[in-house]
Amino acid sequence: MSRMSGKYVALIFILGFFLVASAKVSAQEKVNLYVGLGFAETAHIGFRADVHKQVQLGMSVGTWFTTEESFITWKSLVSISGDCYFHFGDSAKHSTLPRWYTRIGWDYFRISYDEGDPPVENNLEFHLRIGRDFYFSRNS
Repeated sequence: MSRMSGKYVALIFILGFFLVASAKVSAQEKVNLYVGLGFAETAHIGFRADVHKQVQLGMSVGTWFTTEESFITWKSLVSISGDCYFHFGDSAKHSTLPRWYTRIGWDYFRISYDEGDPPVENNLEFHLRIGRDFYFSRNS
């Protein structure tokens, strides 16, 4: 099996795990599953769990693939993020959490390169941001 097909198998396994897990936790309103795309988190999938009226803890796992013809110099990138959200402001019609939040956490990146020194780079970065949740439902 080639390296690229192995990466796709791993991604499908991770996505499958979260889809199966989401069926088991969907009855619990305190766990939110999400997918996203962004700088720092890459293409990722994760969850957030309510731990208090306005506080959530979350984690995500992501990756960014490249091809031989790409201008990107790495052959693989994996990111893991751990976050704490504090919600504030007004709430949506059918949600108990306020829409606005501050997010604080850490991102871990493991980048392996085709060439160069070092062949593998590990980074741990702190992040702080402010954001807003958007709900796409007829009831919100």
